[in-house]
Amino acid sequence: MGSGVSGFHSNSTRGDVILLHSILKRVQKPGRYLGCEVHSVRKAVEDVDLRLALAFPDTYEIGFSHLGIQILYEQMNRRENVWAERVYAPWFDMEDELRSLHLPLFSLESKTPLSEFDAIGFTLQHELHASNVLNMLDLGGVPLRARDRSAEAPLVIGGGPLASNPEPYADFFDAFFLGEAEDALDDFLDVLLSLKKRPELSRKERLKRLAALPNLYVPSLYEARYGEDGSFLGTERPSPETPRPVRAVVRDFDRAPYIRTPLVPTVEPVHDRFAVEIQRGCTRGCRFCQAGMIYRPSRQRKPETILELARNGLERTGQETLGLLSLSSGDYAFIRETADALFEEHQPEHISIQLPSLHVTSLNEALVNTLNRERKSGFTLAPEAGTERLRSVINKDYSEEDLFGGLEILFKNGWKHVKLYFMIGLPTETDEDVAAIIDLAKRIRYLGRRYDRGVNITVAVSTFVPKPHTPFQWCEVLATEEIIRRQQWLKRELRASKITFKWHDVVSTQLEAAFSRGDRRLGNVIENAFRDGARFDSWTEKLDLNRWKAAFAKEGLDFDAYIHRPFDGESPLPWSHLDYRVTNDYLWNEYRQALSGARRKNCAVDRCDACGVCDHQTVRREVFVPEAAKGEAPHLESAEPPRPRLRIQAGSCGLRVIRFQFEKRDFSAFLGHLDTMNQIARSFRRSAIRLRYSEGYHPKPKISFSQALPLGVESRTEFFDAEILDQSPISSLVGRLNRNLPHGMKIVDARQISQQSPSLSESIHESEYVFQFDGAPAPSEIARILDAFHEADELPFERMTKKGAVKSLDLKSFVTAIRHDGNRTVTCLLKTEQQGAIKPSEVLAHLFHLSEKEQQAVRLEKTAVRFEIPRKAKPQPYQGHGRRGAMLQAPRRRK
Repeated sequence: MGSGVSGFHSNSTRGDVILLHSILKRVQKPGRYLGCEVHSVRKAVEDVDLRLALAFPDTYEIGFSHLGIQILYEQMNRRENVWAERVYAPWFDMEDELRSLHLPLFSLESKTPLSEFDAIGFTLQHELHASNVLNMLDLGGVPLRARDRSAEAPLVIGGGPLASNPEPYADFFDAFFLGEAEDALDDFLDVLLSLKKRPELSRKERLKRLAALPNLYVPSLYEARYGEDGSFLGTERPSPETPRPVRAVVRDFDRAPYIRTPLVPTVEPVHDRFAVEIQRGCTRGCRFCQAGMIYRPSRQRKPETILELARNGLERTGQETLGLLSLSSGDYAFIRETADALFEEHQPEHISIQLPSLHVTSLNEALVNTLNRERKSGFTLAPEAGTERLRSVINKDYSEEDLFGGLEILFKNGWKHVKLYFMIGLPTETDEDVAAIIDLAKRIRYLGRRYDRGVNITVAVSTFVPKPHTPFQWCEVLATEEIIRRQQWLKRELRASKITFKWHDVVSTQLEAAFSRGDRRLGNVIENAFRDGARFDSWTEKLDLNRWKAAFAKEGLDFDAYIHRPFDGESPLPWSHLDYRVTNDYLWNEYRQALSGARRKNCAVDRCDACGVCDHQTVRREVFVPEAAKGEAPHLESAEPPRPRLRIQAGSCGLRVIRFQFEKRDFSAFLGHLDTMNQIARSFRRSAIRLRYSEGYHPKPKISFSQALPLGVESRTEFFDAEILDQSPISSLVGRLNRNLPHGMKIVDARQISQQSPSLSESIHESEYVFQFDGAPAPSEIARILDAFHEADELPFERMTKKGAVKSLDLKSFVTAIRHDGNRTVTCLLKTEQQGAIKPSEVLAHLFHLSEKEQQAVRLEKTAVRFEIPRKAKPQPYQGHGRRGAMLQAPRRRK
């Protein structure tokens, strides 16, 4: 394993690298495309037999947060002869660059085009990702339709929740993997490796061999049938003897493969944390919840396993947030004891713990007191429905007394921000149920304000969409005009009561509903919309419903019928040929029970309700219930003795201030200032170098940085000061940090300074930049411009302030020195002090008169800085930083 690869693909040239650098200068967030993360996997192409691309059809920030891809990435790469790389959907600006330059979409690690991989595995999380899947295939040089791919083309495999009804996407995928991959992954890879050794096999023969795996569904081997009236009649198997593809289930969840060497993101993801999946599956039986059905049965990790995984993950990522993940984390048998042990072990590192999902009934004084030990952000609960009647319909097993009792515990313990999730459009819902949401939210706000006038309540409302393999899969979606009416009603009433209200866009709901239970005819619709420009439809601001309606109309399909059509209990469903283990009889019975208002108990703590998932031998519940009869809990001990909480003040014994000089080269130059700060702070954690932390509600490591480096500019002379509680030799600190920094970042010098030394922002007065021109202006023109600059008394230019005002400035007052090598290189010394600074881009724009596009062709490098002690600062011994070309001077007082 390594930390990234430079280049454009496995056979890249220097020209390829320069081309990619120029592209990255022109996109909004170049950090999305770097692939230089710590722990990213690097292998030699000649040493591997199978190359896989793990694809996520959304941006890096969203895709990186998906736990499943990270587990597969590590599990695949543990095999020496297999190399799995990653690719995420490029944003619009990156797509434009690739298309304009006729370049393929490439993997992050080796910059290899998608068409050169043996297989591409898409994680399908949301119905509205469909257009991005097609766009990624098209950009990667892979034919969109499975039928159009040659024997040499990559196999395109889909997995994730959408594989529970893959029919709308069937035309674009060679196969779908059903269920949880960990136990079945090696068999799948073995088949792919065997196929790689048989190049003479046709593509159809390859697909037949894949279909022999019990968890693989190959749609081209099946035929969907329709009646003359367009009604769906079912999907036929290749032969009656062909077994139904069945969902894979991890048998021993406690021993299931997990992330031992986690990736460290280059750009802050939407969930910036290290996550441990403490439990998989949920058996509470909410009838609208697809995850609760397709991830059954409930399986838990042992507390000791969780502690070990958390310890390893936090050490290797340097993260300061730990997420304990499951569909309902409060249902974990030893949640309080496990959280207590985690807090005890990681308290010195100021680690906060998140429980993203808690059931109302799991809130109790003991758990809240445990969570109260670190900073409070907000608390999220999902009441889902406002009335007891509707809660019975959806099988939400709590009472108002449970809800208000739990909330009172939260408010009493100081929580000020509570988010409540509700759903509208549920089967049998009436206006009385909607009014109850408003009443409930108002009463909750009143309860909270009894404890603190600053309590904020947020109500987030989504619209019910029936999902496959749930008891409500036969239902229809609420009429669009009725959805809008109820949303407006909630918005008006809740905001009038000073309650924050958020809702799910009705346009997204319509399209999600059309595809959630759609059939194979929707493949043409997806391609029509893609050809018409559909991209990132899961982003509300990018979704154009008219485009999709036109795509339906082009195929002669009724868009509204796909949204609102109910199914009856006798007719086949588009996914009936797939075995997701929960039986159709169980789901139908649950649907009938819902209409009668009957609730079903949680089978994890009650008797088995015969849903069909468990055979009670290889597939069964794994719930570590406390020695229930005895009421005992496990005695959890950290592998290390507890360390005292650190509150060391300046001047305390053992505290040192170290000034580090580091460089940013190659792709790391495209990390923004905040991302660079995060990388360095976490490298201290990974290196086990203890830092001093600030006081207060949210302690932060005491690290201060020099001025922000412009994005895309390489530098030899960046600095940060760190307050360190580690007495190791400085050379040891440098070595440990360099082993834990991303590719392209390196500590080149470090010296101890006085605790009273002026800050970097106060001390750095000037920075030297080298401009390497490629094209205009010509050397003679550069010389003429510089001659005119030296002769002029002033060179006025205008700068737009953050508030939109125009400010007139003199360029000459910012440029201390400038020289020309007679060819295409210019060296410029620019003021970078707090009182006045200029950006290199402003020099290019106002001195050399280059457009933004022309500026991007100029290679910039920061080569030196000059330190000065501010006039009011007390002189301190200065030990300087030295390296060739650094131009660092001993401090002197400013005149």
